[in-house]
Amino acid sequence: MTTRPDVPARDPRIAEVVREHVAPLADAWERERVVPYAAARALARARLLPVRAHDAAEAMRRRLELAALLGRTGSLGTALTVLHAVSAPLAVLERLACGTARELFLEPARAGDACGAVAFPVDGARRISLRTVDGGVEMDGVVDCVAGAAGADFVLVAARFADAVDAGTGDADALVAVRTDEPGVTVDRRATVGLHTAALGPVRLERCRVDAAQVARGPRVAAALADAAADERLLLATAVIAAMDATLRRTLAFVGTRAFGPGVVLGDQQAVRHRLADLMAEHDVAAAFQAEVAAARLIGTPDHARCAMLAIVAAEAAQKVVEGCMQLSGARGFMEDDPATRIYRDLLTLPLVPSLDPATLESEVERDVFGSVDVDAPVHVSASAEGGLPRIGGDGGDAEIREPAAMLTGAGAW
Repeated sequence: MTTRPDVPARDPRIAEVVREHVAPLADAWERERVVPYAAARALARARLLPVRAHDAAEAMRRRLELAALLGRTGSLGTALTVLHAVSAPLAVLERLACGTARELFLEPARAGDACGAVAFPVDGARRISLRTVDGGVEMDGVVDCVAGAAGADFVLVAARFADAVDAGTGDADALVAVRTDEPGVTVDRRATVGLHTAALGPVRLERCRVDAAQVARGPRVAAALADAAADERLLLATAVIAAMDATLRRTLAFVGTRAFGPGVVLGDQQAVRHRLADLMAEHDVAAAFQAEVAAARLIGTPDHARCAMLAIVAAEAAQKVVEGCMQLSGARGFMEDDPATRIYRDLLTLPLVPSLDPATLESEVERDVFGSVDVDAPVHVSASAEGGLPRIGGDGGDAEIREPAAMLTGAGAW
């Protein structure tokens, strides 16, 4: 393996928190299905993850490093919960909260005194309905699956004002910050096959009333949620690739020492070496793409489509690699306490995470690939003036057909 998930620089303090507050407890958390908010609070109290706008690049660099370290603990559920708690709620509140909302939600989260979750909207799912009442708003509805909601102190819920939707005013989108102990709020937890520490479950709101100061409204809501979801996809992909990397290294160590006969080890067999080469190629392609997307993010805003592509590529590659490593490990690879088995279960459960919902990821990619093509225009195909790739288009102009590698990485990136 020639490529690791991109981590521009190492901060020993982040590694120390993971080593002291996560690694020794990860196995016990998995067995007992503990939501690891204690680790998120420890990171916040150590002031290791800035969230203010002028610290954006440094904050993302540290979160990428944290994601790689958490991925190597062997629990993607823990990685998901900690990364979500220290990233998405803080980033959204930093952009949208003011006055009372900053005091009630953002400042406690920064200090490590509270942990939050974001109920990201999923394509095709109904939003929570809002109604204006005296002094605030009233909410009804269910968000089917929220990562880390069970055990969170507050949830940021994407909603829509029913009156604005009916009137078609274009100002219907809203985000509501609501404490999980508010009257009318019920948070459940699902017993998932994997991601045992992620606390995935629905949030139910029934005639829940909150102050108007806890509501943000307008186009900036959708932009803040989209950016936070794109960053979460990048971070989770980084953790997934780190878990894949650790699994491959354990498998390499195993086949290099496992006796296959007198004076022969399993790794000397040609079929095994060819299989390992295929798995390493899957890993390196995903890691190279992650390195490019991460480098671009550190100097700019998140590219929603490329982060969605990365999430798809990383998850698919990891499933192939981890399954292959389980097979190469023989019976040991299918024991419940084997790290590869746990990671494989986690990978199978990842599509339940709202920011990794397959339909939402695919729609992000489709908007990027097809957004500039007029599907109603007459289509013709011709060679480009520069003699490069053919072009497809109609009367409104031509759009270049991109080869798969160029769609993922840009020309010549690999």
